[in-house]
Amino acid sequence: MAYLPPLLRRAGWAGVGILVLAAATLLRADPPLPVIPAGVFDVTAQGAVADGVTDNTSAIQAALNAARTAGGGTVRFPAAAQSYRTGPLTVYAGTRFLVEAGAVVQALPFGTYPNSRTSPAHFITVYTGATHVEFSGGGRIDGDGEAWWAAYEAGQISGRPRLVQVNRADTVRFTGLTFTNSPMFHLAFSATNNVTIDGITITTPADAPNSDGLDPAGQHYLIKNCAISVGDDNIAVKPGSVFCGDITITNCAFGTGHGVSIGGQTNVGLDGMLVDQCTFTGTTTGVRMKADATQGGPVQNVTYSNLTMTDVRYPFVFYSYYAAVGSPGSTSGSNQTTPAKVANWNATPPHPLTATTIPTWRHITLSNITATDAWGYSVIWGLPLAEALIEDVTLHNVRVNGTVGLEVFNAQNVRFTGSTEFAVPAGGNALVTYNALTITRQPQDLTAVPGGTAIFTVGAAGGGGINATPLRYQWLAAGVPLTDGPRANGTVVSGATTATLTLSGVGEADRGVYAAQVSTALDTYNAGVTALVPANTAVTNTSEGATLTLGVRPTASLVNMSVRAQTGTGEATLIVGFVVSGYGKPVLVRTVGPTLRTQFQLATALPDPELALYHDGLVVAANDNWVTFPDQPALAAATTRTWAFGLDAGSADAALLATAGDGNYSVMVGGKGGSGVVLAEVYDADPTVGARLCNLSVRGQAGSGEAMLTAGFVVGGSGTKRLLVRGIGPGLSRWISSYLVDPQLKVFRQSDHAVIAENLDWGRAATAPEITAAFAATGAFGLADGSKDAVVVLSLPPDSYTVQVSGTGEGMSGVALVEVYELP
Repeated sequence: MAYLPPLLRRAGWAGVGILVLAAATLLRADPPLPVIPAGVFDVTAQGAVADGVTDNTSAIQAALNAARTAGGGTVRFPAAAQSYRTGPLTVYAGTRFLVEAGAVVQALPFGTYPNSRTSPAHFITVYTGATHVEFSGGGRIDGDGEAWWAAYEAGQISGRPRLVQVNRADTVRFTGLTFTNSPMFHLAFSATNNVTIDGITITTPADAPNSDGLDPAGQHYLIKNCAISVGDDNIAVKPGSVFCGDITITNCAFGTGHGVSIGGQTNVGLDGMLVDQCTFTGTTTGVRMKADATQGGPVQNVTYSNLTMTDVRYPFVFYSYYAAVGSPGSTSGSNQTTPAKVANWNATPPHPLTATTIPTWRHITLSNITATDAWGYSVIWGLPLAEALIEDVTLHNVRVNGTVGLEVFNAQNVRFTGSTEFAVPAGGNALVTYNALTITRQPQDLTAVPGGTAIFTVGAAGGGGINATPLRYQWLAAGVPLTDGPRANGTVVSGATTATLTLSGVGEADRGVYAAQVSTALDTYNAGVTALVPANTAVTNTSEGATLTLGVRPTASLVNMSVRAQTGTGEATLIVGFVVSGYGKPVLVRTVGPTLRTQFQLATALPDPELALYHDGLVVAANDNWVTFPDQPALAAATTRTWAFGLDAGSADAALLATAGDGNYSVMVGGKGGSGVVLAEVYDADPTVGARLCNLSVRGQAGSGEAMLTAGFVVGGSGTKRLLVRGIGPGLSRWISSYLVDPQLKVFRQSDHAVIAENLDWGRAATAPEITAAFAATGAFGLADGSKDAVVVLSLPPDSYTVQVSGTGEGMSGVALVEVYELP
């Protein structure tokens, strides 16, 4: 595979990493396939007997030797009812080892196998330096390893044979076969190039010790369409003694085992590896890079993409303390890795960091990966050396659902892009960092109206170690640092050195790309004086660039609805509803109680509100306290962008951000602290998105005077918007009994508090035919002729408006429904 040079790899701008992956895939060429001479050498012709008992070593080797003498050919194992038992075999250049469907080539039993208890030879060895060798057919090669495993674990033996060993060979192919129960590794390679492994199966019990599936070591490997379930690494690429590169693993299914690994020794190095379109089910680890601190070398340009992991304990683990800590993602026990352990090992290394074979891990991309039911940490953990920090790791559209998330230690230029998320239960650790710098949320492209406001936010985590050196921020416009204050065109910049950049009064000159530099200083070890130096190495991560464009002010539309009302239980529960037309509409939903007490001196405010967002009867999002919402920067940006007032720090008010698709939504407002007055709000968090809010409604208790039901809504954009506004009481009789008998509806304009429309008994209004037509145009449920519900149709310019519904005559209080619909 002709990998792109590092200069062209992802440099922090949107899309480049995926472009590199696609380009690299296009540039790779499959390894050449072996060319095998036409001769066929049947092992039964040499006297081999498939009875599961006879030692056929001499007969089978005779067939292999005959093929060698002839300059190559196919050594054939025909189907048989029992296995062909044999001891160690050697395969030579130009040979096809053909095990037909229904045939089994099986190792002699432990004890009978030559030198079982001393130094046994590998079961099948490809002769050193051989070229053009193939293992194929639909049969099985069986190592009969159970007795070997028992003897090894009992300490009776130290050496075990590998099932197939390939040394310094070239142009080798394995296809169609099943390999099973190897005493040790199944298919192991050393300094072998141009290897194709296609459609093989490798199976061994999950507790079989050191039973690696594939151990590639060399260059130009294509591993595809394989199923591997073993007791150790499913695949372990071994750059410990030979340089490795141009390795592609695709469309494979991995069951029990330790996943796809690089290492444990990486002394000579690896450059260029792709793992794509694979599934992992029940593996201990998904993908892993492992080496000891003094048994490593440069590993770089590795991409993991389009992977699905289910019940994988540690989805990905990259670390330089392999022997010192076996499973660094453990949540308890001696293998657990904590910031305290990292700090201790940084200051007092368990390995001498003066070695010339130090592992480095660079230019690593994880893209489009989904992991569910993970119950240990994923880990990115480098050495405390300026030249050996793990660096340039991109997690693009990586979604991990589990009990805990990700740990990042001694690392720089780690970045989340796309929809990357680690979803953990409330109170769980989604991200743990120490002596590291990670960008967790990239600024998003924005479209602002001339004279409007643009807000960019970057999320970052980490900082220096011992001194907890904080993160520093610097926003760039087209690569030029910004400063707070007015720009030459009059736009006002604020937050240029914070996580949130605000541009007020944007104009034509503000178009362009904005990015954030996040910096800190990390502790690194000075091997010359054998001591850790705090804040010794400055590191800077630059976010992806976000593009600011200018658009026309959106046409008038509903952008916000709020209601302040008493919430109760049962039929008196406060319910806010909205309807979205289109897909991908960001909404900000809040229920405010405690902040009403402090900022607006409302003593009867609900002390601890909570909210649940429903879609088609199912809860799609919920929140109790807004400070627990996982993406605080995004929530803060949406609050600023919608001009919502700020909530008190640490308050028990509830808020969330969600993306709504086409259909009906409702917000149920409850309270853990009893009943009280609450403010419920629904905001269009981005009016520039094509989807729109086309209906807003609220159902609550209404009375007269101060007890009237009061709702607010905002029309944004430009022009006017024709609306249907309804205050419904009797129309609710088909659902509830405690409805408001005779509602009166008034609509006020906030800018001057003027009453701009009102109604009592909609059927008697002169506009009743227009109102009836509006019901049909919006899909609103019908009202009985002569009902005492109140309805108006009106056209409104952008502004804030208030709807009041109060009781009149008999039945002065009851449950009412306020609805605001957009009309065509």
